[in-house]
Amino acid sequence: MPVDTLPESLRGLRIVQISDIHVGPTIRRGAIETLVAEVQSLKPDIIAVTGDLVDGSVAALTPHVAPLKELSAPLGTWFVTGNHEYYSGAKAWCEHCAEQLGMKVLLDEHAVVQHKGA
Repeated sequence: MPVDTLPESLRGLRIVQISDIHVGPTIRRGAIETLVAEVQSLKPDIIAVTGDLVDGSVAALTPHVAPLKELSAPLGTWFVTGNHEYYSGAKAWCEHCAEQLGMKVLLDEHAVVQHKGA
């Protein structure tokens, strides 16, 4: 996506955003393995998981979200909650995403990410 005012050092930065995955009764581990492979094939510099990751509890869905641990980008994998995390136990999901899946969780906050001095 062209941005005229983007600093030269950020040109070519790859942000991969995934949202509304809804791991649960119909979206299972196989679909997540495929998703992770597709995301990684894009060679992202940063990954944003922007809500509605799950439809169910940590206990029920742990094996199905496990492939998300393989998401990797130099500037990190970041997670923010959607309404479905609140239906499914947001606190437990935030802890699981941080501790088991290696995501940086943002809760009513932001983070500044530095890349090549910008």
